[in-house]
Amino acid sequence: MSIFLVAFLGVYHNSYSIKALKLKNATKAGYLPSINVLISNINGRQIAENLRSFTFLPHPAGTKVNTEVAERIFKLWRANGLEDVHYVKYDALLSYPNYDNPNHLRILDKTGKILYTTNGVSPPLIPKEQSAEGAGIQWLAYSANGTVQGQVVYCHFGRKEDFQRLKYYDIDLKGKIVMMRYGEIYRANKVLNAQMAGAIGAILFSDPSEVARDGTESENVYPKTEWLPNVGVQRGSIMNGFGDPLSPLYPSKKNLYRSKTIKEVMEDQVLPTIPVLPLSYSDAFHVLSSMQGFLAPFDWQGGLNLSYYLGPEMKENNEIQLTVHSSLEM
Repeated sequence: MSIFLVAFLGVYHNSYSIKALKLKNATKAGYLPSINVLISNINGRQIAENLRSFTFLPHPAGTKVNTEVAERIFKLWRANGLEDVHYVKYDALLSYPNYDNPNHLRILDKTGKILYTTNGVSPPLIPKEQSAEGAGIQWLAYSANGTVQGQVVYCHFGRKEDFQRLKYYDIDLKGKIVMMRYGEIYRANKVLNAQMAGAIGAILFSDPSEVARDGTESENVYPKTEWLPNVGVQRGSIMNGFGDPLSPLYPSKKNLYRSKTIKEVMEDQVLPTIPVLPLSYSDAFHVLSSMQGFLAPFDWQGGLNLSYYLGPEMKENNEIQLTVHSSLEM
């Protein structure tokens, strides 16, 4: 899938820290006039208008809409006098959800009857929010495709020490679905830890103790405040690596050598081999309230109005089914 770049707009999220550049006092003084000019020309209202304009429609990398966004940025920069503004085309391995067939989590009873199913699409919350096709799809980029079913184990933040702690309870994660909270470490590291422990699938959710600290009632969350509402879902990539998975740290150009195959990057644990699904905390409530087994440690309890259990046993011998529809495209 081709990508058009007009600028480098951010730093790839990973588990490595980046040291801040330190300037000597003399250098700082030399830059101050330029910095003051830049700051005095910042227009908050214009920033808001640009943000609204560029995010009006979903624009995943490699899509027609994303190319249109690049063209608008190109014209804007040229109009503002920037020199040598040009397009650079890259061919990278990208991940896409199935917009016509959302991902789902289901709670099944022992006969296979569906007791609960997630919607898979987040609704718009206020009238002026547009609900463009595909905007609300709940997914994580580079998740493996497929359906898995089994018992679920709660593993706090999904850190190595959290998985180690589960061993004290003699909980075997092989063949289980691991449920983890966002926070503390990069989401891809959580998934990798679960995969290495033998899990067949993973669930990631935002806990109210981190994202709705004033309470989950409607008056305490967006759009009334900045806190995450009960239908909010954190999305993002779960790739462990830099840039294009098939040509890490090298230009992803059509005629250049690809150092990796998809099979190799999965074997190297750059891409996950298990289905992974993000949940809202309202959906997470249904899963956690169905779990039994050992009571989770005090410091593993969260902000939902229930006691968090480790599992893997579930009430009435219920099980969890995860279905992820995704694809990898060049």
